[in-house]
Amino acid sequence: MNAGRGNRTAQSRRYKEKHRVEYYAHAKVYVAVKQGKLKKPTVCSMCGKSGLMMGHHNDYSKPLDVIWVCWECHNNIHKV
Repeated sequence: MNAGRGNRTAQSRRYKEKHRVEYYAHAKVYVAVKQGKLKKPTVCSMCGKSGLMMGHHNDYSKPLDVIWVCWECHNNIHKV
């Protein structure tokens, strides 16, 4: 039933070890949103589309300094 679960857990652990700073920055944003310290908008700061937004870090050393963008704009940021 949970045949793939162990593999996902191992992948998650490897990602966390390899990208420690990024992982903790993402986790801090998640917690801040849950606690109400950060407000997650419903409109993209780049294109103005509404919907589900993603937090993008320009600098992982500032974990709560994110710009909120849609999936499409987030992909475009990373293509550059």
